Amino acid sequence: MTFGNSFRRYGTSYYRYDSLSQFINNQTPSAFALTYSTLPNGEDPYSELSFGIAGVYLQDQIRLNDKLKITGGVRFDLPLYLNELINNPAVNNLSFVDAQGEGNVKIDLGKWPSSKVLISPRVGFNFDPSGDRSFQIRGGTGIFTGRAPFVWFTNVPTNSGMIQNTVELVGAKVSDAGILFDPNIDAHTEKVFVEPGQGVPGSIAAVDTDLKLPQVWRSNLAFDVQLPGNTIFTIEGLYTKDLVGLVQYNANQKAPIGTMKAANGADTRILFANNNAGRRVNANMSEAMILTNTDKGVSYTLSTSLSKELSKNLFGMAAYTFTHSEDVSSNPGAQAASAWSNNLSVNGQNRLDLQTSEFAVPHRVIGSLSYKINYANFMSTTLSLFYEGANLGRFSYRYSADLNQDGINADLLYVPKDPSEITFTDIRSGGNVTFTAQQQSDAFFAYVAQDKYLSENLGKYAERNGALLPWRNRFDFRVLQDFFVNVNGKKNTFQISVDILNAGNLLNSDWGIRQVQAVPSGSILRPTVNATTGEATYQLVTVGGKLPTTSFNKQISTATTWGAQVGLRYIF
Repeated sequence: MTFGNSFRRYGTSYYRYDSLSQFINNQTPSAFALTYSTLPNGEDPYSELSFGIAGVYLQDQIRLNDKLKITGGVRFDLPLYLNELINNPAVNNLSFVDAQGEGNVKIDLGKWPSSKVLISPRVGFNFDPSGDRSFQIRGGTGIFTGRAPFVWFTNVPTNSGMIQNTVELVGAKVSDAGILFDPNIDAHTEKVFVEPGQGVPGSIAAVDTDLKLPQVWRSNLAFDVQLPGNTIFTIEGLYTKDLVGLVQYNANQKAPIGTMKAANGADTRILFANNNAGRRVNANMSEAMILTNTDKGVSYTLSTSLSKELSKNLFGMAAYTFTHSEDVSSNPGAQAASAWSNNLSVNGQNRLDLQTSEFAVPHRVIGSLSYKINYANFMSTTLSLFYEGANLGRFSYRYSADLNQDGINADLLYVPKDPSEITFTDIRSGGNVTFTAQQQSDAFFAYVAQDKYLSENLGKYAERNGALLPWRNRFDFRVLQDFFVNVNGKKNTFQISVDILNAGNLLNSDWGIRQVQAVPSGSILRPTVNATTGEATYQLVTVGGKLPTTSFNKQISTATTWGAQVGLRYIF
């Protein structure tokens, strides 16, 4: 398998200004960034990963009797990294730290992980006590090996500074380089260009040389029961434990300098230095990402289903699934840096706790009802109704700005238990007060009182993915009209389909509507931190110029209202 990546993080460059007038008057920007090719003549810095797996699987099936069958197997996998990396000697000379900000860690961008044989034993069984399949017990347990998102592996050469380089300048470094806005994205390349191997990239990504591919221990147990009246009932439990998971950490982040005294001393999360020199091991490098392993992560699922042939042409099915899943990171990003920085946390992205997974929707109910009519010897009509009920995802409550001063805007909210734990400041516009501190305090605690998640977690830190989007009931309706014809002695079918999507909304405009967060991304408070004391004041985020009063709003769009589609199909 070959994977390629030519992504340039800041390939079109960016300029950041502190004010509109600063931009209009073409003054020196406060920040500038650019990703450029270091190859001859600016060739496309396309990186490739050639990867293979040598695998052997052994399996044996043992039938102890006519009712019990046992299947055992073991798989051996050896990952193979088939292409060479180009080392950057400038990086070899640097020192980094572990996830706790300690130690003396060296990074070699010229090495892939060492290949290790991964062993995955497993065993399964099927027990038919009566011998007529009216009641079956099945299950199994074993270790299973998966693949990694290989885009993170391609981040190694694209961030090494050997085929492309990323520079990020702030403050005086921008003016020192003589940077002014220019629509030509290559206008400043020569000013910031670093010869490959002669300088340190603006950010790097590496893979732990001891990295293993993901492995889980998974077990399941299921019961299939054939009930009277052509009814089949199934219940199945599934348990999964991460043995080898994947997580990113930033080896260029220094240890914290202390703890905060926010929320009148109730919020004591760790505090970092408030400048790059104080929080970076190597001040000129934004991140040094290392992809490594973790053994934290667990999930379990319980599913039940009931299906029944109600009559000759009428069939019904209903199913329910409960899911609980926890991980230290859902790895929310295609770049190593974004997969790290997008993790919301209390104590920083290098110190992630085991919390609810982004993808764990706890309850889901589905059902269907289908009726088929055959008539006139050459036609049939099928009417089907489908239902799905579920929460539409998870979200987190967070701050809208960097609270712990680690340089990452991804801090989970501390939920004040009462007004004594939070100090608001007036919101001003053009020198005038638009919302007083008291108005914000009243509005915030009214918002908390009506929000199910916040009201149940007063005096606690909000959890990553702790809150649920509202439940939605959705019905879809389908009509299939079949016309049968005989062509050369074979049955051919011309089929017309009509689908009414979200059919309930056609009947009632309030039905089937998706609800989304009224406060985008759950960023409800804007903090201002005193870098010396670790104390903070806050402002309530406004939505459309108003203070928020409700957690969710209806999303009225073609993506959530009813729709229809017509299809034609010829089956031969």
